[in-house]
Amino acid sequence: MLDINECLVNNGGCSSNANCTNTPGSFLCICKEGYSGDGLNCAAQKTENNQTLGIGIGVGIGGGLLVLFIIGLIIFFFLRKVIFF
Repeated sequence: MLDINECLVNNGGCSSNANCTNTPGSFLCICKEGYSGDGLNCAAQKTENNQTLGIGIGVGIGGGLLVLFIIGLIIFFFLRKVIFF
């Protein structure tokens, strides 16, 4: 039986983000590292760093606003004592 290497033509029909592997009588499409899917369609995986970056930015902004609010209250009460006493 003659084996045809399907991977030689158009990457075997696999995604451009997949590796085509010839097997006897068939072939396999496996997504490259950093991509997920069935091999025919491979999409970039979201990394944990991308997801946690948004959380970190949100926490940083929220914490900064809280500190500014507290400083504003301290200044307000200090000026109130200075002006009215």
